[in-house]
Amino acid sequence: MSIYKDNFQTFESLENEIRLCNVEGFQEFLNYHLANQHVWRMIYDYTTAYRNKGHEVGIECIWNIARHFIIFDVKKSSKDIYKLNNNYKRFYARLYNEVVDDKYFRSRSSEADSIDYKKLINYLTRLQSKQKLTALKPKGNNNDRTRV
Repeated sequence: MSIYKDNFQTFESLENEIRLCNVEGFQEFLNYHLANQHVWRMIYDYTTAYRNKGHEVGIECIWNIARHFIIFDVKKSSKDIYKLNNNYKRFYARLYNEVVDDKYFRSRSSEADSIDYKKLINYLTRLQSKQKLTALKPKGNNNDRTRV
């Protein structure tokens, strides 16, 4: 399906397509992302701060910074026993790359590459307008901890 046609895909069909994705760990990631919007905000803010300073860091570094600050604030999702599950890093790194239209995070090939992140962004953006979700590309920075 072309990008042009995707703009006219109904929300319900887009949601069904996203929910039918069978990449291992993706549905758990999606549930976690929706339940823990502040995790995305921190990943986005810290990565953008490092990127704007010209520093090249990996998702592991950003993940551990976020882990340090939010270890007690994360809601449990599914049967997830970890506050910040390392299995979600691959999805967040690819989502960030797609949101900023840059390949800031380099990654090894993975099953996570088979996900259409443009559709995921489309879905999350539409869901954001229906619910109170954090924007994928937040405007401004309301977190003083992102100074690097």
